[in-house]
Amino acid sequence: RLATSSRSRRRDGGDGATASRPAKWHGQPRATVDDACGNPPCQSGTSPAITTPAKHTVPGNNEPVARPSQLFRRRPPGLVPRQFRRDRAIFIHVPKCAGSAMLDAWLGFQTGHVTAEQYRDADPAFFESAYVFTFVRDPLTRFISAYDHIQTDDLWDYLPEMKRLVDQHGGTVAEVAERIRPETDLLALPWFAPQYTFLEIRGRLAVNRAFKTESFTSDLDVIRGETAIHFRDIASVNRRGAMTATAADRLGPAGIANLRRLYARDFTLFGYY
Repeated sequence: RLATSSRSRRRDGGDGATASRPAKWHGQPRATVDDACGNPPCQSGTSPAITTPAKHTVPGNNEPVARPSQLFRRRPPGLVPRQFRRDRAIFIHVPKCAGSAMLDAWLGFQTGHVTAEQYRDADPAFFESAYVFTFVRDPLTRFISAYDHIQTDDLWDYLPEMKRLVDQHGGTVAEVAERIRPETDLLALPWFAPQYTFLEIRGRLAVNRAFKTESFTSDLDVIRGETAIHFRDIASVNRRGAMTATAADRLGPAGIANLRRLYARDFTLFGYY
């Protein structure tokens, strides 16, 4: 369960989940997630920097594809947008959770998918004093959104390579959902990585608030009330159209059951039962 933080000033209203930040970090270090942006921050409309990827083969197919962990550059520490410092707030952008639209309305550019741990390491004192928040999403609809994002491969120059990797695991989103396993390379891609891996430091959630994409508009009002952030008009960014079918229709029973096992911690932490 997510407990109310002693630092929280949330007023009634909005459906965002509330998380506590631990006083001390402890436990085993978590696995890190590769970031899709380099330095400086990715500006709207520009492609994230990528390295020359190593190649590997997927079992049953001899055609080499890029190794995700070597395709994306890790964002270097020490780069915190000045708007974060001005407003005393840090936003953790979990992929496929409406973060692009939120950042565009706040900063006017994209930060990339920097983790809580990376922001903490960049400036521990500021991280401890800042209002740290994020948006999360139902893991099933997020998985579908990630799949659709990669299948439409004309947005970023690295997406065709990612599409080849995803297609090795199945020809439809239902097939990929049914076949994906904890050890698969797909979980090294930020869009498919569990949401909690962006938000935890040594096994503990490190955000003051985890709002829900499903209540995006009302939760923006909560953020305005709790911070000094001023948003421009919210526009659709990095979207490929609204879902026209339910998760049950697109994933099927076997795919849903497998994703519930794979993303069990996300379902539990963020209240998607």
